[in-house]
Amino acid sequence: MKAIYLLAFLNIFTACNTSYNSTNEEWETEPIYASADSSTVIACRIVQFKGEHFDGVFPATIDGIKVEEIAGKERVKSIFPNPKDTTLTTLDFSKAKYLKALKNDAFYGCKYVKTVILNKTLEHLGNGSFADCKSIAYLEMGDKISYIGEGAFYNLDLLTDIKLPEALDTLGAYAFYSCGGIRHLEFNKGLKYIGDRAFANSKNVSFEKFPRELSYIGGRAFLNNTALKNVKLYDKVRTIEDKAFYKCSKLYQLNIRSANTKIGPQTFDDTPLMTDNNAIINYPKAAIYPEEEHWSKLKAKFLAE
Repeated sequence: MKAIYLLAFLNIFTACNTSYNSTNEEWETEPIYASADSSTVIACRIVQFKGEHFDGVFPATIDGIKVEEIAGKERVKSIFPNPKDTTLTTLDFSKAKYLKALKNDAFYGCKYVKTVILNKTLEHLGNGSFADCKSIAYLEMGDKISYIGEGAFYNLDLLTDIKLPEALDTLGAYAFYSCGGIRHLEFNKGLKYIGDRAFANSKNVSFEKFPRELSYIGGRAFLNNTALKNVKLYDKVRTIEDKAFYKCSKLYQLNIRSANTKIGPQTFDDTPLMTDNNAIINYPKAAIYPEEEHWSKLKAKFLAE
């Protein structure tokens, strides 16, 4: 029995310490080491596809080594140097069961892609990951994604429904900027940060409520929205940056639970809260912001709860 355990240990030790020398004919990869000062290869990063034709399905391993990352355009001009592969209509990561991160601009401008199926182990979507992939109409995200970078889904008009991953903590600036087709948005419970212009010019986005853990809403986050009618903000919201709801043309009711929320002076400019006597703002009795000068411009009824 001891001999079996020893053999298993030696196999693992050998696999982890084998020098990296990939000669794969389809994929150019580079090693991911155990640490900055280690020579132990624990996984690899896809840099480029160099085969004749890619079917759109990403592998779990290459030459027996786990694929944990896909490089972005700061590392290589394009993951698909072959012009034929730029006409792919599906990017399927479902079999890439070890993949944790897509780096910045990894698939920026893949204009023919219609379907994106992300794997269940993915944790990080870099800035601009799928920006300007204007044909994407179906997006499936795994629930372990905790970070969606700036402009990750910038300018995707054909998306209609978005369900944010359960583990999502941070939604970067411009993440869903100018996604005019989105009608329904389902927030996850633990989201804490919505970056500047995250849904700006995505005019039709609507949702039932903000997450209870949300603490920050960036400037112009919902600029030009024509669907939001009632905004309910829970007591953990600490900052709403200026013009977060600027030009939300149907925003008639605002409910704020926190008395300590810092709210930008032009947050509700060009909304019915500023122009309509029938609009309503519910706020805690202890709140001081209704006494601030810029709030006097709002014509909405203030109701202390």
